[in-house]
Amino acid sequence: MKRNNSFDFIRHIAAYMVLFSHQFALSGIQEPIFFKWNTLGFIAVAIFFSISGYFMPKSFGSSENFIEFMIKRCKRIFPGLIACSLLMYFFIGFFFNTHSPSGYLLSGDALVKTLRNSVFIQEQIPGVFSDFKYKDVINGSLWTLPIEFLCYIIIGIFLSFSNSWKTPALLLCIAMISTVAINYWTDLYAYYSIPFKFFALFMIPFSFGALLSLTKDSWWKYRIKLILISCLMLAAISGKPEIQIIGLLCVSMLTIAIGLSINDRVVAGRFDVSYGIYIYAFPAQQIVINTLTDEFYISLVISIVITTVLAVVSYKYVELPFLKREFKYPERSTEN
Repeated sequence: MKRNNSFDFIRHIAAYMVLFSHQFALSGIQEPIFFKWNTLGFIAVAIFFSISGYFMPKSFGSSENFIEFMIKRCKRIFPGLIACSLLMYFFIGFFFNTHSPSGYLLSGDALVKTLRNSVFIQEQIPGVFSDFKYKDVINGSLWTLPIEFLCYIIIGIFLSFSNSWKTPALLLCIAMISTVAINYWTDLYAYYSIPFKFFALFMIPFSFGALLSLTKDSWWKYRIKLILISCLMLAAISGKPEIQIIGLLCVSMLTIAIGLSINDRVVAGRFDVSYGIYIYAFPAQQIVINTLTDEFYISLVISIVITTVLAVVSYKYVELPFLKREFKYPERSTEN
């Protein structure tokens, strides 16, 4: 199905942005900081959340109820995550285990860790990647998934009461206020061992994306001006504290406005391997950098090739079959 936007293309760009950003950290090099603000990977994640939030009102509106809405979200996240977990804790956990590979499998730890990781509880394996440059971490990208899933639950609950622009506007206000407040409470609160400040931060582009979706008729004719203003604001507040919130709003505005202004005829509706790239890049990079070559650009190219192959396999044989499944209800059937 063709779509009159370029969001699928942007998602792929963002996924490779995360891969490129992590290439520095996994090579033992400081990640570049953009706009004196944060890493390229952070900005890419904000782009993901903006696009995801933009589609939530439409997805909820085409759903029978909250349950059906969440089934769609589960089909998008969990099949790929479960397959990735199996690869991480059985294949990588066995072949890169410097302690006792056979003992690890026979103990049942591989199955337990796979099941726990499939519900966002990621655990490291003693003896795996322990001598790597970025020690002990198998897949450092997965920490954003529980945040994304919680965003789905919250916006689904709120949209159940009112599928209007006021709903994401309220969530946006709560997210911004929480972001400011948490600066005074440091990291006392956590969600899945993730400092709560990251949930508040990424809820900003997520809810703003949803708000832009429900108010498109109001701002669309001003999109060129909004794009220019967003760029100027990013430059103006570079290195200043307010970029923490305003920067995320600008990134979200740019993502949605540009995504709707360009009609992609290459990727849109044909395939989407961005999720596979996101969940497989980190372990692939770890293995390439530490076992094949640590030359930055050579290892980067090899990692891109391996990650893309894994992502294509994941999309074709794991994700797509589940996304195509329809859950029928008494009155009507639904589409994804």
